[in-house]
Amino acid sequence: MEKFAFTNLNVWKETHNLIRKIYKLQIPNDEKYALRQQLIRSATSISLNIAEGYGRDSQKELIRFLHIAKGSAYETYDNLLILNEIYGIDVQELLDMIDHICAMLSNLIKRITLNTKH
Repeated sequence: MEKFAFTNLNVWKETHNLIRKIYKLQIPNDEKYALRQQLIRSATSISLNIAEGYGRDSQKELIRFLHIAKGSAYETYDNLLILNEIYGIDVQELLDMIDHICAMLSNLIKRITLNTKH
């Protein structure tokens, strides 16, 4: 595996785009250090787990970390739902991005799994 090859992945690039958009969200001041920080942590965790998986130099470990990244995507999705329900902030674009990221992660996991079986 090429060093830092994960930065070429479309799913990693899409995740970074999501993170930038989350940082730009206008969240009420009373939530700036609670829900906002949790949202940033969960979104960042998607990207970090993709990177860590690639850094493990093992297909089995990579798949495990991609699954963890997918779990972090679900957590981010739920955080956005909470933000929408409590504060009425329109987060549909971000929810759609996460749905796409989850599909991309699932496809990547399937591709890697198929390649390791051959």
